[in-house]
Amino acid sequence: MPSRRPFFSAASTALRAAAFAALALASLAAAGQAAQGGTGPGTAPQAEDAPSVSETFAPAAVAPGEHSTLTITLANPDLDTPVPGANVVNELPAPLQLIQAVHTCAGGALAAAAGSSRLQLYSATIPPGGCTITAEVTWPKTADGIKACATASLVTNAIAPGPAPEGGRFSTAAGQIDAPAFATLGCFLARHTLSQVPTLGDWARTALAGLMVLLGVVLAGRRMPLR
Repeated sequence: MPSRRPFFSAASTALRAAAFAALALASLAAAGQAAQGGTGPGTAPQAEDAPSVSETFAPAAVAPGEHSTLTITLANPDLDTPVPGANVVNELPAPLQLIQAVHTCAGGALAAAAGSSRLQLYSATIPPGGCTITAEVTWPKTADGIKACATASLVTNAIAPGPAPEGGRFSTAAGQIDAPAFATLGCFLARHTLSQVPTLGDWARTALAGLMVLLGVVLAGRRMPLR
């Protein structure tokens, strides 16, 4: 009776080969899906791959009439490819006012009129290393500015991502991380602003002036001839 071992050996080898081929095909299919932006395990796009915006004030607190620098950073996570179509529209919180602004992005148009509270950057390109918008702002030393400093000594500048033409917005042609950026600026009242009461030096000068006037009257009275 012929032996069945060669048959079973051949069948086992064929099964192993088929399993190996199936695993290889599955691996190739998964790799193809990932290359095409598939959403299989480990292939979902990460938020960290999109451009983002952040901001800071320096110094973080000023007195009315002083200046602070608002730095808006546009980050590009791609180390090789610039990101076109970058737009920023920012409304400063009252009572802050712009002094001047510049940017280091490629191209684009920056609008930031002195004395206004609106800053706009349109159609710029974020280079691989990212870029910044640097705006010099002031807390005005006006009646409204001093009142705002006394009643609400902290203001927050907010930039909310999204392709909208109005408000504090940030967007690019490649999309953006949908997380808002915040920066706070404090205000403190200087001693001479806190109180309008005359200081000791003011009282002393006033008293001295009064004494001089009184002395002048007395001396003038002595020189008058008697009738």
